[in-house]
Amino acid sequence: MARALWLPNVLRSAGLTVHEVSGWRTRGSETFDPVAVVAHATAGSRNSSDQDEINVLLTGSPTAPPPIAQLYLGRQGHWWVVASGRCNHIGNAALPGTGRAGNGYAIGIEAANDNRGESWSTIQYISYLRGVAAICSYMGWSHTRVFGHKEISSSGKTDPSFNMDIFRDKVRAIMAGGDEALMAVLTDAQVRKMFDYIDKMGWVFVHRDGAWSLVRGMASALAGIAQIQAGVTSLLEQVRSVAGSTGMTPEQTAALEAVIRDAFDSSALQTTVNDLKAAAIALQRAAEEPVPPPEVGDASIEESGSEAVESGEVRPASEAV
Repeated sequence: MARALWLPNVLRSAGLTVHEVSGWRTRGSETFDPVAVVAHATAGSRNSSDQDEINVLLTGSPTAPPPIAQLYLGRQGHWWVVASGRCNHIGNAALPGTGRAGNGYAIGIEAANDNRGESWSTIQYISYLRGVAAICSYMGWSHTRVFGHKEISSSGKTDPSFNMDIFRDKVRAIMAGGDEALMAVLTDAQVRKMFDYIDKMGWVFVHRDGAWSLVRGMASALAGIAQIQAGVTSLLEQVRSVAGSTGMTPEQTAALEAVIRDAFDSSALQTTVNDLKAAAIALQRAAEEPVPPPEVGDASIEESGSEAVESGEVRPASEAV
């Protein structure tokens, strides 16, 4: 593989918002055969715009010549394809389990974050997960081909700040399907609307994992409704099948069946089921409502078709890490 010209299409197929920085198709060396993904944080200012950060990737920094990474992920969860060839983001670092080392074998993702205590927004974190999962699925890689810069750096890099084991496990879940994959089928706009709704309902979370857990838990609970009903039916059948061999009288059997039915058909359980259904319907409706595109601060990237045109003064805003 000389160039990763498939990047924008693969990310868009995952429902992500993708911009293409002018010249990306020929940017970066053709000596490029990726076997892994490396997650980074830009370490730029919290006030830097997407254009500021992209400028750094295009012009380089004191520690890395350009281009610095193939992909950039903004705070609003939008992706920019910066280059299709080899970029300079890990030096000669080894990629565990691949038998390869160096920039020629790794797709780099620089995500906007100061890496000095700035929290990761839910919308950006989930977009990061979905993008990485889409890349791994396309390339036929498992989640074990995902590394944080801090895990492979020999120079003490600390990015990204989130827990990579948790990150990889969520990537695995999205790739495998299941409850967590619920988020993977939503567009950026739908995810934003869903969490706006959650916030308005007063479900406040300290960090992204709380919001993720809610969605995952709701999906599990709704799926569990059918499982509960099937479980009750199976349990009642077992009671009837063993009643005779255990010496239970018909009256005792009937009484036990009544207890089981009462436990699973109680008004409290039904209220919980109804609340879950109502919440799910509300979230679905909220996700389906159209929402305006997110603001991107002072970014000066003009759209022309699917191609983003670089504009404005080049002014490095961060050190690429």
